[in-house]
Amino acid sequence: MENRWNNVTSRNKNHKTKMSVFPNFLIVGAAKAGTSTIARCLGQHPSVFMPIRKECRYFSMMDGNFQGPKDYLVNKSIIKSEEEYIKLFNRANSNQIKGDVSPDYLYYYKNSIEKIKESYASTNQKEPKIIIILRNPVERAFSQYMHFVRDLREKESFTEAIELENSRKERNWEWAWLYVDVGFYLKQVEAYLQNFSKVKIIIYDDFKRDNQNVLNEISDFLEIKPIEYDFKNRYNVSGSPKNISLQKIYSRLVFPKFVRELAPQKIINALKGVKQKMIRKNIAKTIIPERDKERLKSLYREDIKELENLINRDLSHWLK
Repeated sequence: MENRWNNVTSRNKNHKTKMSVFPNFLIVGAAKAGTSTIARCLGQHPSVFMPIRKECRYFSMMDGNFQGPKDYLVNKSIIKSEEEYIKLFNRANSNQIKGDVSPDYLYYYKNSIEKIKESYASTNQKEPKIIIILRNPVERAFSQYMHFVRDLREKESFTEAIELENSRKERNWEWAWLYVDVGFYLKQVEAYLQNFSKVKIIIYDDFKRDNQNVLNEISDFLEIKPIEYDFKNRYNVSGSPKNISLQKIYSRLVFPKFVRELAPQKIINALKGVKQKMIRKNIAKTIIPERDKERLKSLYREDIKELENLINRDLSHWLK
């Protein structure tokens, strides 16, 4: 592992003052499986602290040199310093549990698990609870594709993007461009189950069908009192922009750092909700081409069947 990831941790070994500085739970993914909405809902709970930024991107140890269109934005957002990471949780009250939602932790499961274990052990802190949300990988792949279409990053058809995936990986495009590869969940989930004692697996279909019930399950898992959550805002909805000019404007609406650091979190969340509402009004839902759908079902079939056995859950509807 590179030295830049070890410099802060090694200096803090066995320091009691560093106790409980890391989050109590991690939502590790999957991407485009409702993680943003769940994060914002949990942020409504008085006993939970969620950072203003949704994806902390610390434990996966990404180098931050991705070369795809607008990947520089991702590169700039990756946190490599333990000090900077811990600072994200400074506003938490002493009676709140802290959470980090970063879908890259599932895809980069090897790096993430290694870094999580090393970090928590170095501070004698109890290992975090792990929450994994799994979405039909065919739907997830197309939703991620449409997310990049929405953000004016993806220029190719879905069929062509799938064909280009290996080439994009070789050219070191951001991991989220790997629409198909990200959806092979078996090894990702298996690794977390093998390395952590408290892992909660949620199926996105269940959350979509009954938001409140799934949040109640998560509350029980986190050992906090269930509350009634407000689901009026949906985050990171994918689709084709109706008006490109408007979408360009929305994509530039970024809150300055001083606002994120000084403004109350409720105000920041409200502003983000307004932005998401504007984006939703400007996108049209698009359906995955049937030919691509059948192709991906064939690719994922074996992985899904083995995943069913691993988590003891019927996922046959993913292949229909």
